[in-house]
Amino acid sequence: GITVYLRRFTLPSEYMFHIRNANPGDMRALLDVLTVFPESKTTAEILQRSDELGLAVRDRAHFDALPAARDLGLVEDGANRITAKGKALAQIDRVNPTIFADIVHLLHYTLWNPTTPAVNCFSFSYRTVCKELWNGGSSSSLNRRELAAKVEATANGQFKRSDISLSQKSIGGALDWLYELRPEVFSGDGEQFVRRSFCPPESLVLAIEHRYRECELDYGANLLLSGTHREALCQACVLELDGLDRVLDYAIAQFSYLEKGIGGGWGQYITLQGPVEIEGFVQLR
Repeated sequence: GITVYLRRFTLPSEYMFHIRNANPGDMRALLDVLTVFPESKTTAEILQRSDELGLAVRDRAHFDALPAARDLGLVEDGANRITAKGKALAQIDRVNPTIFADIVHLLHYTLWNPTTPAVNCFSFSYRTVCKELWNGGSSSSLNRRELAAKVEATANGQFKRSDISLSQKSIGGALDWLYELRPEVFSGDGEQFVRRSFCPPESLVLAIEHRYRECELDYGANLLLSGTHREALCQACVLELDGLDRVLDYAIAQFSYLEKGIGGGWGQYITLQGPVEIEGFVQLR
């Protein structure tokens, strides 16, 4: 009887809803170090190399940037070797640092997949934080305790569990990246949320690809820009609904694999012709 009780009420290790508190500056330092010194094997070596490069690391005790980078596919699992995606992101940060946080934000947002629900649950938490803030509308006050409770309730409902517990710290990792977004999504003293009127086109194409996956659409299929799809794209990009068409025009001009059109009876639609690769963003800068 005791064994059954524990199995029922102890959260399996794969269901991890806590969002790592990976300071964005620490993530930048990590990717820079592993680009310049790819042979760095341990956390101590990475911290030493960051000092040599004059890169400030805020969280030296836990250095959550490293496991977070592994989670996001920027550093290989089981080895501190930077991936092609990680190298591209480090290069983007050097050339156009304002979009760095947006790309990492979208990586966090799009990683969870309902077909493998136990994996990358931190991404489900991250996405829910963004949706809760977005649904609250512009100029809603940030209440961390209330936000954590809403994310916890959503997760328990989605996963049909009653043992998921999230604190303010659990969702703090999402806020770390949301505060970094440019244009900003928090105004004034950082306690007022505001939907953006614009976002980098790179964010939108990543969000569009995610929408294709969610809807199980093949590349080359048309995605109707209906209210539901518009809302989903704007939630992912933390974008005001009225701002979507402007960003879309920039994205179409910038990325040859994205098109839009108007079909008889269809209305306005967009078509993604192929995969979106972060490595491809580098070539455009």
